[in-house]
Amino acid sequence: MLLHRLLHGRHSLEWHQRHHTSPEATPCHATAARAGERLLDDGHQAVHRRHGDLEVIAHGGMGGRHQRGHGGQVTARQGVGRAERAFVLGHDVTRAAQDGGLQRAVGQLRGREISQRRHTEVARRLLTGAPALVVVAVDEAALDLAREKGPAPIMNEEFTVTGEMLRKRPEMAGDGWKIGSKIPGRVLHARYSRYMQRVASVAPSLVEQLALVGARFTHHTSIAPTGTISLSLANNASNGIEPSFAHHYFRNVIREGKKSKEKVDVFSFEMLAYRELVNPRAMPNGTTAADKLPDYFTTADDITPTEHVDIQAASQKWIDSSISKTANVPTDFKYESFKDIYLYAHEKGLKGCTTFRFNPEAFQGVLVKEEDLKNTTYVFTLEDGTEVSVKGDEEIEYDGEKHSAANLYDALKEGYYGKF
Repeated sequence: MLLHRLLHGRHSLEWHQRHHTSPEATPCHATAARAGERLLDDGHQAVHRRHGDLEVIAHGGMGGRHQRGHGGQVTARQGVGRAERAFVLGHDVTRAAQDGGLQRAVGQLRGREISQRRHTEVARRLLTGAPALVVVAVDEAALDLAREKGPAPIMNEEFTVTGEMLRKRPEMAGDGWKIGSKIPGRVLHARYSRYMQRVASVAPSLVEQLALVGARFTHHTSIAPTGTISLSLANNASNGIEPSFAHHYFRNVIREGKKSKEKVDVFSFEMLAYRELVNPRAMPNGTTAADKLPDYFTTADDITPTEHVDIQAASQKWIDSSISKTANVPTDFKYESFKDIYLYAHEKGLKGCTTFRFNPEAFQGVLVKEEDLKNTTYVFTLEDGTEVSVKGDEEIEYDGEKHSAANLYDALKEGYYGKF
């Protein structure tokens, strides 16, 4: 609640209005980031006091951990993931609609969604420029906490300079480091991490202080797969850097006591907002002008694989840990084109690349669209050898329960039926 108020309170909106900016990152976001890091650090200490020196401490979706690294050194990782990326496109729209300016809201929504769809330079700037403010705030928190409570243990460790280090970081030799020299972990982290060198380009004095004092934690920022977190904790309010998978789809979830996965209806947050604020009759598969969504409502399938890669490349500039994004490809996507996605991802310097291709013969996946289920036929063979063909969206009563045909087929084929 505190973070929400800091991010979306009155002062945040006033800052946007004064400076004519998008609410991607403001002083309020920076304040929230600092508060979040302190909250996590206090949580880690509380767990340590209760359970002793744990090898790993993790805290759900907004978390952190102390971890034994190579040679037994203790590193510290913590941070608040960034699920607000996609939601920022609709932030001004909601505010305008609440002010009574529905036409203005629709106009802003249209402009922002088209920007998102085409991945213009404006959209890329949102992902590369403004987050620097939050990153600097988090590193300032790392410095403040280190002065107050001490840095991560690895910062005070001394490491022996090797030939491999000098080959990978030739600037170390230029600074006078030689093979066999002892270098503190805080200096390696602050001056010779490629990520921290990027931070030094916008906050050089801060990085120099980190080299002298050390940081409370070594990593702080990641963009995790946001589907489950968003759906479970935020009423599907944001997909992070992902477009919505679809504006209406099914999510296959595990329910205790159920023998196969349960198919749950999910609607995108932006579609529900549009229905609430603009057109209550709008539906994803509407066929008439009165119930169709505007064409600027995009989904993951509307974005080309190379555009997915471009957005991840832009997003990861200020990510010092892991990042995830999925490039959706159609079932009939050619192999040569599929292979090129990974080659292009390597060319753009991505930390990793994930693709999703709907292939019901292998596995239907966690997220499924209604049209895919309708277009897929599953064949069940009964004990007497009889074959029964059903569409994936049909319900089957089996073993005293009702199952979707697709989920029952998967459960029997993969061997997890009845094991939940």
